[in-house]
Amino acid sequence: MPVAAADLKKPKGPITPEIFPNVASNVLDANLEVYIDRAESEPRIVNDPDQSKTDARVRAFALHLAFNDAYIEMNAKPLQLTRAEKGSHGYSTEQIRNMRQLSEQYLDEFLGLLTPSAGSARKGGTVAVRNHYTF
Repeated sequence: MPVAAADLKKPKGPITPEIFPNVASNVLDANLEVYIDRAESEPRIVNDPDQSKTDARVRAFALHLAFNDAYIEMNAKPLQLTRAEKGSHGYSTEQIRNMRQLSEQYLDEFLGLLTPSAGSARKGGTVAVRNHYTF
């Protein structure tokens, strides 16, 4: 069964609306579908006869993209922001660091699904990922 936005959001997945504050629910769902589409078009994801393996790869890469975008968005904004019409919102440096760690965790999971015997295929290196941001 193909991966859908609902598979990435609580209660099935780790994504919560709080990760993307001030993003409407329908926009969050659309963004998650974009991450899924990008994951499905990732050349390293080869359709496996076992559809569950392909779905696991798509899910892991889509989550990597989502948490990476959250990390980048958090870094692009002030730690504390107050707007009269929207109230205030802030991030701690620990929260920002956690978003990066989650992004890396799902990238490692994705790479491990490509080469299960290799463990963490990244091993301290970097992987080029094209990013498309909509704020």
